[in-house]
Formats: sequence, C-alpha cells, structure tokens
Amino acid sequence: MRTAAYLVGFLALTTAVSAQPNPFKLPKSNLKARVLYQLSGDQKGTAEHAFDGDRTMTRTEGTIRMMGKDHEASSWTMITADSMYTADLDKREGTASANLLPHFATAYDGLDGAAKQRFYANIKEMGALMSKAFVINSFSSLGETLGTETIAGEVCENRKFASFTICSMKKYPTLSLKTSGDLLCFRFEQTATSVTLSSPPSSSWEIPA
Repeated sequence: MRTAAYLVGFLALTTAVSAQPNPFKLPKSNLKARVLYQLSGDQKGTAEHAFDGDRTMTRTEGTIRMMGKDHEASSWTMITADSMYTADLDKREGTASANLLPHFATAYDGLDGAAKQRFYANIKEMGALMSKAFVINSFSSLGETLGTETIAGEVCENRKFASFTICSMKKYPTLSLKTSGDLLCFRFEQTATSVTLSSPPSSSWEIPA
C-alpha cells in the first residue's frame, strides 16, 4: 500500500510541475466535504475522507489479507497547513511532524533560474522512468476515459490507467468516488457510500488518544 501511496504522490507532483511554476505551492482549496467508503478486495472495512480547506483527514478501519491471513489494519492520517499526523489505531501509536511542503516551496523560490530548470528536467526524466515502470502512457490525462456513472447520488467520470480505475466526481474532480486496481498481487477497491458536501463534523479532526 505504501508503493501505491508513493505512486499517487509522485503523479500529483509530476502534474504540478507541468502546471505551475512552484510545484510545492498547492492551489488554495475551498472544498468542504465528507465521504464514507466501503473497502473490498484484499482490504475489507470502511474508510472516511474529510476535506475542509487546507485540512484533509483519512481514516480506515478493517483488515488486510496478506499471505492468506487477515491482519487488523486501522489507520488515521491528517494533514493541515503546517502539520502532518499519522496513527496506527490497532497499535495505539502514531507520529506528529511538520508539513514540509511550505518549506520546500520556500526553498524552491530561493533557487536561481538555472537551478529551477534543472529541477524541472530531473522531474520530467523521473516521470518518464515511472511511466515505463508502471506502463502508463500519459500522466496528464490519466489514461482512457470509460464514461460516467452515479455513485452515492453523485456523478463521476471513470478513467483507467495501467491496472487502476478511478471515478472522479464531476463537480469536484479531486474527489474520487471509486478507486480499484491491482498492485503487486494486491487487489483493492474503495467505493463511496455517502457524500456530504459541507463542513465535516468536528469529530473528523479529533486526534486519536
């Protein structure tokens, strides 16, 4: 699952590099939403994603099947403008650290023109290597459009790239209502069961004890 997270993060960074001068300065988000999901495949359980401006939270509770056995796998993460939190809810332990993106943005702004060009060139080269490794033809378009469907009362557009299919909400393309795929023999699927387009409840932002 970490490999999947790294890939998604790298995709976002590669797209950002081509879209704006400073890839570490994320666009200001006014999205307020809470989405509940059902997990299936080799990971079973439920998940919650909450968005409120520059705050995002993800909570999953369930099990993961590995080597023929089910293992408890419940986690919680939250990212704010200046901090990042992660917690293993089963082990009852976690970490809190600084959100490094603002620091990266400041460092990037301090580079001269030549250094910025080298940065862009290096990222594009890494993007080409990742494209070959994951057999992805286009990061920007995220592959083939498969049409639309309605999930949890909201319309989303399906796109397929390599072994991944993502159905992004038409109103808010950054919101995925369904994600499925295979990664290193691990099959996962996440489908929205409820979508609320308003400020999430305060409980979404409570740091686990």
